[in-house]
Amino acid sequence: MSTFDRFYPYSDTVALIGKGIAFTALIQMRVKLNSHLIKAKNGSREYESRLINRLGQLRRCCPHMPQELKEEIQDSVNFLRSVGRNIDFKNSDPRFWVSARGGGPRW
Repeated sequence: MSTFDRFYPYSDTVALIGKGIAFTALIQMRVKLNSHLIKAKNGSREYESRLINRLGQLRRCCPHMPQELKEEIQDSVNFLRSVGRNIDFKNSDPRFWVSARGGGPRW
């Protein structure tokens, strides 16, 4: 298993969110993003990591971030930047999508 697959595994369900045809999965993703963000803001590094992994999975599986999750994604990105992480989902190399705190690659 590559590091890429370990951090950002491909998911047919997440890919369907990007196509706008998995309403239940979309709601579940919204709940997960919000829950992870709240716990990360309360200091949980585990949930900060989970939040990053969900964003990376969305980036990997969806050609464009789903508009229905725009607010959750923006709130998450803003938080991650506030703790010293760089965000670059336009980069083709997933190591640079979300950096470690301080700006270096996560792996």
